Amino acid sequence: MINYSKINKKIKMEPDEWKKYKNKTLIATIKSGQKKSPDQITYETLDTFVTPLINDFEYKTRVEKNDCFFFSEPIINVNNINDALDIDVDICFFEPQELQKINWKNAKIDFKPHIFNQKDLDETFASFASNYPVIVDVKDREIIQQGDIVQLDFTITHQKQVIKEEKNLSLKAQKSDNFSINNEIIGKKIGESFGVNDPENRYWNITIHSAKEQKNIELNDESFKELDVKSVDSVAKMREEFEKLMLKDITGNVLYDFLLHLSSKIIQDTEINLGEEFTNNFFAAEFKQNIQEGGLLQDISKPEQLNMENKLHKRFIEETNYKMKFDMLLKIIPFAIKLEYNPHISQQDIDREWEFNNHELNRDKSPFKQRDDKQLSLLIEYQKCLLIIFEHYFPQEAKILKKRLWFTE
Repeated sequence: MINYSKINKKIKMEPDEWKKYKNKTLIATIKSGQKKSPDQITYETLDTFVTPLINDFEYKTRVEKNDCFFFSEPIINVNNINDALDIDVDICFFEPQELQKINWKNAKIDFKPHIFNQKDLDETFASFASNYPVIVDVKDREIIQQGDIVQLDFTITHQKQVIKEEKNLSLKAQKSDNFSINNEIIGKKIGESFGVNDPENRYWNITIHSAKEQKNIELNDESFKELDVKSVDSVAKMREEFEKLMLKDITGNVLYDFLLHLSSKIIQDTEINLGEEFTNNFFAAEFKQNIQEGGLLQDISKPEQLNMENKLHKRFIEETNYKMKFDMLLKIIPFAIKLEYNPHISQQDIDREWEFNNHELNRDKSPFKQRDDKQLSLLIEYQKCLLIIFEHYFPQEAKILKKRLWFTE
């Protein structure tokens, strides 16, 4: 059994002190000209004065227990917030010695990693080159369609005063249920000027100058000359870069797929105690989803209506238990590896990861819109932990994957 630990903090205020803090909120509300109910005043006081105490407690606990895995947000039990303040805050985590109980080295696996070969690369690039996306000027129509990139000017006026003005702004035309210029420009003509009032009764005067759209072309030496690609100067060079980027991307997927497989094997012989509060919260969230139409529990509306003799209800309990444990294993296995092996991350590793994410051919799908060495380092650390696990079972294949991940060591 992998058992959790917790640290508790009681946050209490006597009636006079709690009333003083609520009065501060009330005075601020009156000064702002707002009207709020007593309950709203109470909860705003909690946000303003009590939440910082909880955040400080969590921060100090995480610093003190920096080698532990924190698996949930602080669990808050409210005993009294009316005439006095009485709150219990629990911070839950796994100690390192508990994570050592994960028997990840002796799982009976039946996983066969697919290591991309040249034939795979040839087929993938051929598919990529036959439908290469390019952005071109809209020339064969006047009407703006969803997905177009539109260049426009706009001026916003309110009570005859100009409050905002933009020139040569690029916006993507896309539908929206709420008011947005992105939606308003759909169906308008290139070169058209028009006006519209927003829900705040502000008047927008908009002029559309031009539009671009995405089209797919066949990539070859001739069509490449028309492309605005700065990182490569030929189709051959593009293919070389494409394969390098793709292999790194696919390798990350292989490692994660193996983690999924390994977790599915370990879970059969692993018991995890996550505590009553976390378990109840997890089940409540799953219950809420499954009582919707099409869910396993669509015939009931309250937890007390669960009936273990009902096959669908029993299936819900079993699947939710499995999902809770499985999701936790996906998180704690890499963390346990980090504690045991402490993989080294060099500055060159970070530079290479940024090169991958910021590459012209990869930038659009990268989660990093700007360089963040700390987050890049965490990503590398995670992948190195997965590689350690993979290497234990597939030492020869791991040598290939390591090179494809651009790691220095």
